[in-house]
Amino acid sequence: MKTKVTRHKRAPRKFFGKEAYADFLIRKGYDEIGSGCYGVVVSKPGVKHVIKICDTYDNSGYLAFLRFAVRNQGNRFFPRIYSIEHFGDSFFVVKMEKLRPQKKIHERWELLELLGSSRTKDARVALRVMNTLFWEHCPDIHCDNIMSRGRQLVIIDPVAE
Repeated sequence: MKTKVTRHKRAPRKFFGKEAYADFLIRKGYDEIGSGCYGVVVSKPGVKHVIKICDTYDNSGYLAFLRFAVRNQGNRFFPRIYSIEHFGDSFFVVKMEKLRPQKKIHERWELLELLGSSRTKDARVALRVMNTLFWEHCPDIHCDNIMSRGRQLVIIDPVAE
C-alpha cells in the first residue's frame, strides 16, 4: 500500500493550528487518546486507524522518522502509515494504523538492545534508523512511544525534536 502525501499551501482558516483541527475532529465523533509536546492523537470507536495532528515548527525529528517509516512500510517495527497531509507551515496530519499500548520497553537502551539482539532484516533496518535519528535528534523512547501490533513491538515516535 502506498502512503498518500498531500501538501496544502496553507491551512484553511477554520483549521488555524493543530488545536482547531483536533477540535473539529472531536466534534465529528473522534476522541482524544493521547497528546505530547508536538501533537495530539485522536481516534473514533470502531475504526482501525488513528489521526495524529502535529505542529510543523521544530518537529524535524518526527518528520525524519516519518520519511524512514514511509520508505520502509513493510518493516514490522514501523507503523503502517496511510496518509500524511501538510497544512502549510502550520501543522500536519498523519493517519496511521491503530496500535495497542505496551509496557515492555521503557528506555532507549532497552529498544536498542532488543533490535540489536534480533537477527532479522527488519530489526537491522530499524536499528540503523534509530541510530541515525538518535545521532541527529533528541531520543524520546518511553512506553507511550512504542506500541504493539499483536506481540510485535512498533516504534511510533522515537524522537522529541
